[in-house]
Amino acid sequence: MSADWNPDQYERFRDERSQPFFDLLELTRPVPGGRVIDLGCGTGELTRALHERSRAAETLGIDSSPAMLARAAAFAGGGLRFELADIAGFAPGAPFDLVFSNAALQWLPDHERLLARIAGWVAPGGQLAFQVPANADHPSHTVAHEVAREEPFATALGGYVREWPVLAPERYAELLDGLGFERVHVRLQVYVHRLASTMDVAEWVRGTLLTDYERRLGPELCAAYLARYRERLLAELGERAPYVYTFKRILAAGTRGGAWRAAMMGAMDVTRATVEEFLELLRKDPELRERAREIIVAADWERVDRAIERMAAEIAAFAAETRAHIAEVERTTNTRFNDMTGKFEALRNEMDRRFEATDAKIDALRTDMNQRFEAADAKVEGLRTDMIQRFEAADVKVEGLRTDMNQRFEQVDQRFEQVDQRFEQVDQRFEQVDQRFERVEARLDSIEKRLARVEGELGNLTGGQIEDRLSHEPGKYLGRPYRKVRKIIVSEDAEVDAAIEAGVLSEDEYQDVLRADVVVRATPRRGEGSERVVVVEASKVVDRGDVERAARRAALLGRVWPGTEGAVFGYAITAGARELAEASGVRVLVERTAEETAEEGAA
Repeated sequence: MSADWNPDQYERFRDERSQPFFDLLELTRPVPGGRVIDLGCGTGELTRALHERSRAAETLGIDSSPAMLARAAAFAGGGLRFELADIAGFAPGAPFDLVFSNAALQWLPDHERLLARIAGWVAPGGQLAFQVPANADHPSHTVAHEVAREEPFATALGGYVREWPVLAPERYAELLDGLGFERVHVRLQVYVHRLASTMDVAEWVRGTLLTDYERRLGPELCAAYLARYRERLLAELGERAPYVYTFKRILAAGTRGGAWRAAMMGAMDVTRATVEEFLELLRKDPELRERAREIIVAADWERVDRAIERMAAEIAAFAAETRAHIAEVERTTNTRFNDMTGKFEALRNEMDRRFEATDAKIDALRTDMNQRFEAADAKVEGLRTDMIQRFEAADVKVEGLRTDMNQRFEQVDQRFEQVDQRFEQVDQRFEQVDQRFERVEARLDSIEKRLARVEGELGNLTGGQIEDRLSHEPGKYLGRPYRKVRKIIVSEDAEVDAAIEAGVLSEDEYQDVLRADVVVRATPRRGEGSERVVVVEASKVVDRGDVERAARRAALLGRVWPGTEGAVFGYAITAGARELAEASGVRVLVERTAEETAEEGAA
């Protein structure tokens, strides 16, 4: 995320932008004396509210924008400090009791890895809370990306269009649970902002999303981009005053497991501290004390008594449950400790017994080894005698082997004779292949004659008639360079419809493709690859305009079917058109030149 933010532009809608912050803050609990970090602290005003609400001893706000941190300096002090840092490269030296981020993580990619990294910054029993916009499908965002794809902005941006990394709410819930967080709360909330007019939406987005495009464009192009964005947005939303701007956001929070009891005791300490502070305020402020007395006198004491009794019962139940839980933990711990002590003693006795048994086995093994060595000496002597006898027997076997090898060589000679017979069979097969090639050549001669007749027909047709016949019988006229020719009706093709819905083809581009003379699927005959889509432009005499249309429409359909190629077809082709076709990769399906046609006409 870039650091060149405009704080004035960002804070034009400060009240509307701050509400999600306070909603997120309500999902956290105070951490008295703890450590807190605010990822993407911006101008620091809300970070000050976070620091005071959490009652932390130390709060750190980080942001990558020097302009934002210049504003934040006014709110530093009392344990709150700010630091210039990028979340993507930030590495804290110690964990935090609360990691908080309001509308910042959407600027970083790969949220699954990002959350896993940030979770490591949370201390056991600590909290993680973040809020990210989920409004990428609103025209305020989609129009910004569409304008970025228009010229001259697409070239200036190098084809850059901002990716949206925000996940579905349920995926964040799964990730937090998988990372060991407890009491996970994730919700999708729609905020309703009543703006003065439709154009205020542009000013809202200019303070956030559009900064990503503005910083990549020069001042002149930036102004043109904003003017085009406003024009497109007004056409999309209509001119209304006031305008209700709905904005979806995801709020997520959870407590890292491993410190349940510490968290509960902390909550009890906070409650006690809150009551003590209130009593202290009553002692110091007579007016507040008098107001409290009026409220108490006017209260429904019967209902208050019931509420107090209910609260007392709940507190007693909770205390009893907590004491029972602690007693159960102590009992279980003592039982396990005693069990481990008994097991350790049994293990020591077992080890002593096994060592004694091992010593006895070693003595027995030593005696057995001596006996075995003596037996081995006797065996070696017997083996020497046996080896001498075996060598003598081996000599006899070698002689028999020599005789057997001679017999096998005779069998090899017979096999060679069989191989010669097989070679003769192979020669016969080759003769059969030659005969098949002769039949194929005859077939090709027949095709050439048929194509010659087609060329003769083309000479007697007008350009419109050629287009009509090519459209109705593409296999007949494209049979020389292609095989398996099948016509595609673009207006009825589901893949083209899906491309239009996905924004791969604009409406104007779609209309341009529909004007192609014919679009087919075909396979080149001469080993030029597999089946591909071919856009064919036909004319009596193919000129540069036909080549340009074929190249342009092939490029458009190439977004739907990669590898689509353009081709031109007709009775003749101009020299300029042929040169352009070679330069632009358009296949020429015309042999005759326009100059030859002119000479034949003169003759």
